Amino acid sequence: MTNQLSTGRGAWSDLASLPAEDVAFAPISVGLVDAGTLPLPGSTALQVLDWLDLQEDSSLLVTGAVGAVGRIAAQIAVSRGVRMDAVAARESQIEGVLSLRAGSVVTDFAELPARSYDRGFDTHGANASEQIRDGGRYATIATQAGPSLDLATRGVISELHQVRSDGECLRRLVELVDGALVAPRVGPVFSVEDVVRARR
Repeated sequence: MTNQLSTGRGAWSDLASLPAEDVAFAPISVGLVDAGTLPLPGSTALQVLDWLDLQEDSSLLVTGAVGAVGRIAAQIAVSRGVRMDAVAARESQIEGVLSLRAGSVVTDFAELPARSYDRGFDTHGANASEQIRDGGRYATIATQAGPSLDLATRGVISELHQVRSDGECLRRLVELVDGALVAPRVGPVFSVEDVVRARR
């Protein structure tokens, strides 16, 4: 995982040069293809959850829990003993999110009580700030949705999070995977030569 926006170095290549402190050994419980799904979404999820400062009795609302970042965040939160509910885009996604041990999953924010969660994590641009208690924390990674919401009048600390390279974070992810607390998910697999087709 590279800080491509700040360094101009991407990772879509056979070989990449990175600082040693930014890398970690891959998990031993899964293959390298599965391990390759972890760095970007896993680092994003773990860094945001750390920032949210979840306590064991915290309640967390995750939007987009079926996506790469949301799915890992949900698994990590549950492993920490957090009560996690989720918002999915479609009815067909509910069963998959419930399999992550979500307390409840809805497709419509109107089904959720207002200001009832300690923390919120938006992974795809669905504004869930009204569901966060006054004095809580709210993070989004949806840069396409614009700047972070200003919720200071309610005492809610909010952040638009940008992932950063972090070898220690990767090592913690590896422990979660090898401890069977986070399961990587692989979609279609393409060779580097097929990168354009993969993006499409």
